[in-house]
Parts: sequence; C-alpha cells; structure tokens
Amino acid sequence: MPNIRDSNSSAPEFPSEGWIGTLLVLALGGLQHLKLICQQRCQMNQPLPLCQEYLLTQEMLIVIEMPKYISFSGHTLFESENYVYMRVTLAIWRKIGETPSKSRYLVGVIDDGTSTVSFSIYTTPEFKEIASHQLSVPMISPKPGWYEQDAMAVINNMYRCIEISMGMLASLGYKKEDLVTIGITNQRETTIMWDAITGKPLHNAIVWNDIRTSSTVDQIVAHIPEKDINHFKDKCGLPISPYFPALKIRWLMENVPAIQRACKENRCKAGTIDSWIIWHLTKGGLHITDVTNASRTLLMNISTLQWDHTLLKAFCIRVEMLPQIRSSSEIYGIVTDERTSLLGIKISGILGNQQASLLGQMCIKPGQAKNTYRAGCFLLCNTGHVPVISRHGLLTTVAYKLGSNNPATYALEGAVAVAGHALEWLEHQVRILPRAEDAEKYAAAVPTTGDSFQMVK
Repeated sequence: MPNIRDSNSSAPEFPSEGWIGTLLVLALGGLQHLKLICQQRCQMNQPLPLCQEYLLTQEMLIVIEMPKYISFSGHTLFESENYVYMRVTLAIWRKIGETPSKSRYLVGVIDDGTSTVSFSIYTTPEFKEIASHQLSVPMISPKPGWYEQDAMAVINNMYRCIEISMGMLASLGYKKEDLVTIGITNQRETTIMWDAITGKPLHNAIVWNDIRTSSTVDQIVAHIPEKDINHFKDKCGLPISPYFPALKIRWLMENVPAIQRACKENRCKAGTIDSWIIWHLTKGGLHITDVTNASRTLLMNISTLQWDHTLLKAFCIRVEMLPQIRSSSEIYGIVTDERTSLLGIKISGILGNQQASLLGQMCIKPGQAKNTYRAGCFLLCNTGHVPVISRHGLLTTVAYKLGSNNPATYALEGAVAVAGHALEWLEHQVRILPRAEDAEKYAAAVPTTGDSFQMVK
C-alpha cells in the first residue's frame, strides 16, 4: 500500500458513518471516485494522514492511520505496522487552531419520484445540501386505475432542475468542475418503451401503481400449472402482478401499434425510469439499469442477477430491447448530452428509491429494516447475501450491490400501494381537505375517531 500525501494541502477530511450511508444513496460511485481524487492530488513518498482507500465489503471498512488529530471508535479487525482496519465509526478533529478549508468536491443526485423530479448538489465530506430544485410531473389518468406520465416531461423537467441547481453554484463560490459525479434514484416499476433511433417515447410511461394489466395477468396465469401467481417466485422473488414491468411491457406490445411496428423493425427499447434517464444523459450511448431496478421487473433471475430466459419466454419479451444489468455502484460512463451543464460528468450510482432509503438509513446488516411513507408505504428488511423467498406475501428484492465484483445484498419487502396518495385523493377527489398537509390538523382537532377508518381501493 503506497504512502502518499499532498505536501501543499492540509490533511483531507473524511466522512463519518452516517455521511457514508447517505452519500451511497445519492452517488454510490462517489466514494470510489473520492479515493481517485485524493490519489491524483497527492505526491508520492510522504504519508497520507487519513484515508488510504475505501473497501466496500459486507462490513464497510476504512483504512486509516492514526496521527495525533484523529480520534476513532469502533471494532478493530486487525492491525499492521502503520494501519488499523476497523468497522466504520470515525470521528475527525482538526489540529488546534486550524481553519478548515472549504470542500471543493461536490456530488449531485437526480431523484425522480412518483410526482416530482429534482436535482440536488451536496458538499463532501460534510454532505451538506447547497443547491436543489424540484418540479412536479403531472399524473395522467385516462381511465380509472390507469396511471401514466409524459416521459418527455420527466426528461425536460429534469434538465430544468439541473440547470437551475447548477446555476446556483457560482454565487456559492463553486465552479461546475467541482461537481465530480452524479447518481440516480428513481421510482421503481414505472415502465417506458421508446424508439432507439429517435429517442422519443412510443407511449406514455405506465406508472408503477397502474392496474390496467389485470386481465393480462389472468391470461398468463391461465397457462401456468396450478394457475399459481407465485409460480415464478423461486426464480425472481415476485408474484405475477400488474405492479411489475413485465406485464406493462406485454400490454404495451399487445395494444400500441407504434410499439408493434418498432418491435418488428428492431428499434424498440424498454426500461424503467433509470434506464430512460441514462439513455438521454448519454444520447443513447448507454442502455443500462442496476440490479435493484431489474429485480423489480419480474424478468431478472434473483440468483444470477441476469435476465432469465424462462421468464422472458413466459411474457413474450425479447432480451434485445432490455437494458444491460449493472451493479448499483460503479462508473458507468459520462454525460454526453450537450443540452445539460452536466456534460462530461461521471455517472456513478443507480438505486431504486426504496432500496436507496434502506441504505440511507444504514440498514447494512441482516435484520435491520426501515419503513417509508410517501406515495405508498414500503417496509424493507436486509436479509444479507442470500435471497429469502417469502410464503406470506412479501417480495424478495435486491437491496444493493456495491460494485461489479462485490456480492449482492438482498431484502424482503412489504409494499402498500396507497399512503400519501390517500391524502391526494381526499384533497382532489373527495374534496374534504383544502390541502393535503391539513390532514394532521383536522385529525388532531377531535378527541377520538369514533372507531372509524378510511379505506382506499
């Protein structure tokens, strides 16, 4: 292990455990990239005072030296002459009287949710949000139970958010070049099919909670032994359900003439929101997804982490239209779209939003769990490196895979489609709430609910 230090700068600062977990959510490859930045800035043959490298294993480790201004706590794994290998619990003190220099390294995150898209920029290692902008993406409901979004509105609003956030940097004393990497977190299962030549969507995106494919489910289950919706669960961890992209892709191919023509001419691509975003950021140069999003399609083998031939055949989907499956944390490529000021920036992390939440809450050990209430409600529990198949209605999913050479970590998930959506329903459909945020005030205004409750179907 080389000893290196930048003789022209003060000791670099590195993050605490909580910062690491949050950064992984937003720009997973950022940790690896920070290591490269440090090495590029350093001169050889002098000791590096803090961090030599990050090792992403089942237990996240940091390799450190111990000069006078470092204090640390945690479980020591083993020691060498100059380094202590320990689980991550690291607190850093500056030298007495030392004035900290402002971090010059920033990370950005694109977050596409069910109703909004945003771009935020964070400092490192403090991990402080310094710039952010969010725009709504309207929901389109052509029939009851059908939910769509304009896929180009997602891209256009994303670019507007990026430009507004990047435009804030100069007034804060930063330059575009200080942004070293971006990550993407996204609503899962929402499905888009587009023309590989023009890059234009061939239909609106079908949103994750859309139920138009219920009859398609019935058609497929009718040809399965014992007509069991869990027939493929040992293979992919999921039941046959309208929730998942395999059914949405099948419905689109059967019902949209433009998609049928594009499929015949081998110019049709399909993917989840992360794939759609990266396709545009790279001008069609990359058609990829990560294991967390792929594990929600009903098409990926939960053990091999690859598209499964049996599943593809069952849903009549050609593998050529699907994205390449990658890990959640690696340098996938760079932004090549001249429309954005992110041109040339590395893309280094992808996570489905609920898995991002699990990792952001530092649920990195088996048995640790989180529950998130947004549009829906999602409880995820880390199960370690072996997928656990539930016989009680839970979904088996990939929690994350930090690097192409590292093993996947799995989770069990309990999903409830309606949580925050119920407040929107009360506001816009029932019209008993002036604003969704008034719900708490009204609920607190009465001593008891009288054993009444709300049901949303």
